[in-house]
Amino acid sequence: MTDDRPFTCPNGPGGGTHSTRVLPSEAVVHIWTPDEPAVAMVQLQHGYAEYSERFFHQYSQLVPSLLGRGIEVWAMDLLGHGRSPGRRAVVDVRLAVADHVAVRRDMLARLLPLLVLGHSLGGLITAGSVTADATGISGAILLAPALPPALPAPVRTLLSAVARILPAAPAPLPAAPASELTRRQDVVRQAQQDPLMAHRRLPLLVGASSLDVAATVWAGAPQWQTPCLVVHGTSDTSTDRRPATASRDS
Repeated sequence: MTDDRPFTCPNGPGGGTHSTRVLPSEAVVHIWTPDEPAVAMVQLQHGYAEYSERFFHQYSQLVPSLLGRGIEVWAMDLLGHGRSPGRRAVVDVRLAVADHVAVRRDMLARLLPLLVLGHSLGGLITAGSVTADATGISGAILLAPALPPALPAPVRTLLSAVARILPAAPAPLPAAPASELTRRQDVVRQAQQDPLMAHRRLPLLVGASSLDVAATVWAGAPQWQTPCLVVHGTSDTSTDRRPATASRDS
């Protein structure tokens, strides 16, 4: 499936073209291409309950800003998110990592420098993707990545078994209200009123599969060779920066 639409960047010079592809998993991939020949590429991954186009219209209009600098952007809507099909916000993070790697392999055919950038749950997926296969990545940027500490394998196995039976059941975690997304109330209201945003507690499948991916990332972290920048706000309560600090210091 393709959907080619020209547009003018709302923030900065130039315009570009928006198209979409559909993966074998049925996840939708957005591709924003600048009018001029691209000089680099970014693989952008949104977080839980979000979707890719939020980074075009909101989030400081990150996508138009990159396009204005000649950078092509590929961004996957996770299954159950945005334009992708599936039960809302229910996604197996392990399969999302595999999709992320598959998208990047298509990007590498463009023979351009490639950065991977993930936010929140997207940061975990991006880290899992780099751990699985770092081929062709010039650098990774993780924004408030959801990287919980590794739990013992028997605990993860039990949670995964329950998640297979009740994938959409709420995970036993505190609910995160939209008000914790940002201190800007106008942005909070936009998120609350956005029909493409998922407004539900974290499903058990997302939680259980996230723990499995995080365990793989922590196990593979000592072998990382990819340059990586991790950014986390000290007042951010949506994801916890302490597990990363603890793992680094241990």
